[in-house]
Amino acid sequence: MLTFSDCLGYCGLAEDEIDVIARHERITELAAIEYADSLLHTLDGEQKICDILADEMHHAEAMRHTRNVAYLRMVLNHYLELHPRCSA
Repeated sequence: MLTFSDCLGYCGLAEDEIDVIARHERITELAAIEYADSLLHTLDGEQKICDILADEMHHAEAMRHTRNVAYLRMVLNHYLELHPRCSA
């Protein structure tokens, strides 16, 4: 039986990135892993994930959730380091 960690490792994204995707899409973390993995196999999937992460950060900025903005900026920057073709 596959564990959450197994699925996360297969997807190749960090748990924080999956958490943000799950929150944005209003789905479970496991569904977010599947969704992210499917996106990563498309031509513009890396950018779509970047857009999701940036959207969550902009939403937190608009709501003036300073602590959450800092966290989301860290998550986005980590993603951009590993996916340099993307732009936020």
